[in-house]
Amino acid sequence: MSGPGAGNTYLEKVVAEQAVLQDDLRARRTPAAAPGAPAGYAPPGPLAKRERALGRAPAGDGSAPGPVDVRISGFWRWKNVLVPPNAFVVHTRRGRAEPLHIGLGVSFRFRPSTDSFLVVPGATQTILINAYCICRELQGVLVQGYVQWIIQDFGVAYRKLDFGDADDPMRLVNLQLREQAEAAIKDKVSTMGVRDVLSDKQPIIEELTARLRAVAEGQGEDGRGRDGQG
Repeated sequence: MSGPGAGNTYLEKVVAEQAVLQDDLRARRTPAAAPGAPAGYAPPGPLAKRERALGRAPAGDGSAPGPVDVRISGFWRWKNVLVPPNAFVVHTRRGRAEPLHIGLGVSFRFRPSTDSFLVVPGATQTILINAYCICRELQGVLVQGYVQWIIQDFGVAYRKLDFGDADDPMRLVNLQLREQAEAAIKDKVSTMGVRDVLSDKQPIIEELTARLRAVAEGQGEDGRGRDGQG
């Protein structure tokens, strides 16, 4: 606890963390083009591949840098999107309610004028957690750990989760899941004593898993978009 005349250290830490979180959750703006770069240059990343397919990036086939190595071949209206086998993709077309292609490692023909697609990594994600909690005896407790999760049903995941970061589709998702995980831990620890927190972590894991499952899948739904593991 802070001594007389000292500031509230815990509150200051929480406020600082919230400021960092707000900054991280803001959508990243497109970086300015480097001197001499072609006009309309699109930043790398899976969501920028459509711009590449539309011819707004430097000419030439091959892959662009980013978390997923997506290759686009062909020219003008006759293009092919080649997705690696360990990445999920959803391919939609104007005027159609359902995706044309969806799944793991699905490659397809692409019409730049009417189509859009989203590619995200299919590998296991790891989130580090540092939850500053207050237990039932009003004592400060720092709970550290990690959560690992993986997409099981991309048909549910792409509708429920925010893959809107063009450079790293998993960035916002991991941030949001981390905040939910820390909130779940704080809620559970606030009902437990110090001895319980130190001796039995299973109630915390169960609360954490249930909270993340509800966030990723939606309350009361049977879809299995993600599975949180502590």
